[in-house]
Amino acid sequence: MHSTQDDRTSRAIIRDETLRLFAAHGADAVTVRQIAAAAHVSPALVVRHYGSKDGLREAVDTHVLQTLADMLIDITQRHGTPGVATSLADALLQSLPPDSPIPRYLARLFVEGGEAARTMFR
Repeated sequence: MHSTQDDRTSRAIIRDETLRLFAAHGADAVTVRQIAAAAHVSPALVVRHYGSKDGLREAVDTHVLQTLADMLIDITQRHGTPGVATSLADALLQSLPPDSPIPRYLARLFVEGGEAARTMFR
């Protein structure tokens, strides 16, 4: 749920609520109507911004992958090549808010597979 002082765009709010729902329930179990309700928008606006649930999944995957890439760049710049001193798990714990759905989403992604999981493994 977003606050009345949320300065994110509707597109970002929809993406973030989709990430939260996909992390909690899996992409296959979540409907566009549920996403719209969680983002406090109409289903038509969800479709207008993303085209379909597949478009939403692609946007969420891109967002999560970019977040991880940014963390790896930060780790590398601060500590050199990730290794003993810093791990991706440590970076996640330090960089993400405690209630972030990203770790749970990643766990689902690895189990469910798909293009985003293959990209991450590469």
